[in-house]
Amino acid sequence: MLPEGDTVRCKVKVDFGWNREEKYVHWQGKLSVDKGQIHSVTPCFRGAAFTSPQEGETEFHTHVNRIVSVGDKETELDMYSSKNPNTTTAAMQAVILELEMPKDGKVIAEFNGKKFEHTLGELLEGSRSHFMIGWLSEAILFNRAMPESCFTLEHYMEDKEPQRDTDYYYVRVRQRDGQWAWSSPIWAERV
Repeated sequence: MLPEGDTVRCKVKVDFGWNREEKYVHWQGKLSVDKGQIHSVTPCFRGAAFTSPQEGETEFHTHVNRIVSVGDKETELDMYSSKNPNTTTAAMQAVILELEMPKDGKVIAEFNGKKFEHTLGELLEGSRSHFMIGWLSEAILFNRAMPESCFTLEHYMEDKEPQRDTDYYYVRVRQRDGQWAWSSPIWAERV
């Protein structure tokens, strides 16, 4: 269900990666909005897909992914991705943009000489992906925009019969897709 009103607060995850080559892809560029603003940028960076050097292997150079800058209209990124080493290990990089903007505002990706853009209205309806060079090359994925109602929760609870002077409580949530989330403990003292 699409949120009502013209201006929407939401989160959009943008993924970078997927190629068939052995060498790393260096992503240099920016994500921006033409209307509204970016409230925050959360990195979802992954390291190399191995745990220790193996005998006979050459030394591995670590590629550092970073958010170069963040403003209310754009964020500059410098990242490296490689092909996924197997079907269960992802090697792409991503950031999550927390946005507040009108549905006709555009989320724009400009990386490695290419530019792709989608309105927030399009992203509220579903994900959009683009190959950078052609079929099976590296790609950018604009994930479906999640309105604030999908990632916020308000809960009130009163413990009328506390058993201890100091206790803790936490919130545990199960999503429709079976994924779980939980809060850190919230410590409370008897008043």
